[in-house]
Amino acid sequence: MRAADFNCGDYVRKRYPKDAITYSAARIRQTKRDPLLFGLTYFGSHLESEETGHEISFSDFHLDLAEHAKTWMDKTGPMENRRAWVAARGSGKSTWLFPILPPWGLAHGHRKYVAAFADTATQAETHLKSLKMELDTNELLRFDFPAFCSPSLRPDGRTVADDQSLTVRANDAVFMAKGIDSSALGAKVGSQRPDCILFDDIEPDEANYSPAQKASRLATITQAVFPMNTSAVVTFAGTVTMPGSVIHDLHDEQALKRIHGAYALAMFSTDDPELLIGARLNAPLVVGLVLRALQLHQLAFERLALIIFRLSLRVKRRCHYQ
Repeated sequence: MRAADFNCGDYVRKRYPKDAITYSAARIRQTKRDPLLFGLTYFGSHLESEETGHEISFSDFHLDLAEHAKTWMDKTGPMENRRAWVAARGSGKSTWLFPILPPWGLAHGHRKYVAAFADTATQAETHLKSLKMELDTNELLRFDFPAFCSPSLRPDGRTVADDQSLTVRANDAVFMAKGIDSSALGAKVGSQRPDCILFDDIEPDEANYSPAQKASRLATITQAVFPMNTSAVVTFAGTVTMPGSVIHDLHDEQALKRIHGAYALAMFSTDDPELLIGARLNAPLVVGLVLRALQLHQLAFERLALIIFRLSLRVKRRCHYQ
């Protein structure tokens, strides 16, 4: 399903025949296995903006995320369900990764504990604060999922956990939101560990980022966050903030995974023309320093191509001097 062919009204009408949308049991039943319908039913106001003329709109990225979320209903083994998306700033990543998809998974019981990470603790806590406000004020959601929309209480009436970075709901669902540099260790709540891990734009702009910081954050992800539960579903969405960033590396890795057979590739971008990237599988690829003085490099299938190219440069230079 592509955004260009998607009609919001038709999608809702086909899934809510006649006046079924007016009945709580029908809404719960129809949205149980459909995160996209859940978003349209309970969070429609989050899917429109002034830029769209206050009309609900989708991109292929949004539809892909919603389709991927259906896999949250399945039990997975270690490292079986990890997906990453590269998306531009302002593409609605946070809208789907905080107030829509986690509530769908937690309210319906597909997931029990969501751990969400953002670039900073302030960003993560702001997202969680907005979500809790939605749970307090969204009348339709509160009517259909009262246990999820209420905090879990101790016998003395105090909340089990409901602070700026963690909330435990009355249906035992847990939502944690932290900055990626915060300590994620000890995130166990009772006997529960996160079974859904979300990364939402965990890297800052290039001006505030460095290779050393990238290495530190990558170590946090692999050595602290992933070990929280290796069988958790993982959804990673971010923007490439600099060459060699975590999301940039993920993009390159995923792109090459879609190529099969034997290949040798040379790639560069007009945005960074001095960066030359090579990749190979079951085929030769050589790197040559053609002109040392100019630091001119070349990628080729074999050494002969480098030699011929270097000789052609010498001929051109002689002709120019003559």
